Amino acid sequence: MSNNPIPIVDFTPFLDKSAKQQAADQLLGSFKSAGFVYITNFGIPAGEVQEMFDWVGQPPLHLEFLTYTTKTETLFCSPHETKMLAPHPDSGSHHRGYSYPCQEKEIQYSDSGDEFTIAPPSMKESFECGSEDNDFMPNIWLPDGVLPGFNEACLSFFWKCHEVEQNILRALALGFGLEEEWFLKYHETANSQLRLHHYPSIFSELLETNKLTRISAHTDFDTLTFLFQGEIGGLEVEDPNEPGKYVPVPPIPNSIVLNAGDFAAM
Repeated sequence: MSNNPIPIVDFTPFLDKSAKQQAADQLLGSFKSAGFVYITNFGIPAGEVQEMFDWVGQPPLHLEFLTYTTKTETLFCSPHETKMLAPHPDSGSHHRGYSYPCQEKEIQYSDSGDEFTIAPPSMKESFECGSEDNDFMPNIWLPDGVLPGFNEACLSFFWKCHEVEQNILRALALGFGLEEEWFLKYHETANSQLRLHHYPSIFSELLETNKLTRISAHTDFDTLTFLFQGEIGGLEVEDPNEPGKYVPVPPIPNSIVLNAGDFAAM
């Protein structure tokens, strides 16, 4: 971990109020120095995170998640026809439902916003959902009776992450010397989304010849992104000290990787 440029912040002092300002300052400083930060003790028990991984499942021979699940029915172990009962709309702006492998391509704009590049198709599948109160982007669920309990588990985990988000925003406000609830005024409607990803096995030459990608280099257009990693890892970020160089961000047990999106760029 000594070569890892991503700081680690223990969020306990903020949540238990033993050293809120110190934790807030550390969090903001980490964002300013790297744009990414590991957060430990963020408020969701490890067992509840594991339950969400269990719903995702581990398809045979695919080692995306090295965790055993006792569930007999899981999302990405389901047949393609079943997953397509909740299809992601053709419109790229409606981020809900199931996306099959290679359906997505990442678009990355230049810093000036005048140019953009379109990456090769992403060899991943995903499922997206959000608040049931979001009329602009309604959820697209599997029909009743298909994967019983999955929809409810997603919503429950979404709201747990929303609570973490609110606390992170409070800490950032304190770090800036603002009133603690200041950023919450701009995040009142819970317009976040929960994305579940699976990266199937792929022949390396398809990646090496740039015919496919896992997920290409990009920035997130949101305020914040929380990433819960499986034990395999694979995440890389641009080294803040050496632009153009990408470094691994290995999984740390019971942590999330938090990154500042375009709206929070400093």
